[in-house]
Amino acid sequence: MHFSTNSENNYQFAKWLLEVGNGTNSIDNKILLSEFMKILSQNLNSLIDAIFPNISRIGVCNDQYLSEQTILSPRNEDVEYINQEILNMFPGNQCTYFSADKALIEEGADCNTIYPTEFLNTLNPNGMPLSKLNLKIGCPIILLRNIAPGEGLCNRNHTFIPCITLTLSTSELPFIFKRRQFPIRVAFGMTINKSQGQLLKYIGLNLQTPVFTHSQLYVALSRSTSPYSIKVLFPQDNIDTTTTNIVYPKALIPNTYEHKYF
Repeated sequence: MHFSTNSENNYQFAKWLLEVGNGTNSIDNKILLSEFMKILSQNLNSLIDAIFPNISRIGVCNDQYLSEQTILSPRNEDVEYINQEILNMFPGNQCTYFSADKALIEEGADCNTIYPTEFLNTLNPNGMPLSKLNLKIGCPIILLRNIAPGEGLCNRNHTFIPCITLTLSTSELPFIFKRRQFPIRVAFGMTINKSQGQLLKYIGLNLQTPVFTHSQLYVALSRSTSPYSIKVLFPQDNIDTTTTNIVYPKALIPNTYEHKYF
């Protein structure tokens, strides 16, 4: 249903995608991707050039252009690096916004440690805005919180986004983490998990770090409207186009319905 045209190639790719999701074409959690998905030069700049050609040219980077492609990665830290690399190429002057961070110690907790602001600024937990937020006029962003669900904030709507205070309580930190910052991140790239529900013309897939959870590879490969618009960056030491595909067959409900393609 996602594909832009009806063809035998798309039919075969759709059938293959279902097998990726079910894990029936994987051996020991390894799967061989099509050779045409591999970019010629296996480095990040080549992947960026393949998905965002002429990103540095003023006038090319309009809303339509930026809403049709993205680069996906399994890990947040890789996404942050990719976003900053593309933002450096993006035309315009960069502005930096710093967060106001605070550690809240719960009453009665046995903790005499004082956490300096410099330490708190280094923390960038999942789901929280970055402490150091770099932006340029016209760059794509993603909202981290539903600050106005009724308005349905989306592409090309002009709106005011204020700084908000967010708190995080997790077993990984011995305190409640409090950060005041704009609830956004740059979105040239995003994690595979964040991409669910997206449908794009061009997909770059950074698999230098393989997927590590169930169905991540299936989600990434099924975001595009054509199998030929997916480009993959493999690890440097890969001698072929093999990557990890983690599937838990016992978690899948047997499908009693026949799959049909139109």
